[in-house]
Amino acid sequence: MAPIRGGQVERTARLWGAEGRLREEIGVQLRPNERSAYDASVRDARTVAGSGNFDAAWQDGRTMPLERAVEYARGTS
Repeated sequence: MAPIRGGQVERTARLWGAEGRLREEIGVQLRPNERSAYDASVRDARTVAGSGNFDAAWQDGRTMPLERAVEYARGTS
């Protein structure tokens, strides 16, 4: 995964939160060969944003309705 720039961390956390909730809802897990890179990226992003900011953005993403998450990912909202 590409490094995350400081200005993108909270946006990325929101999208990861939305993705995580969607994966849970449809019963799809990350592939084992993706897990370590994903975990490292999440850990790095949390360090850049600070745990409080990262966790708040992540939770915000988890509560987004699917349509809103798609709009957010496209940058149209």
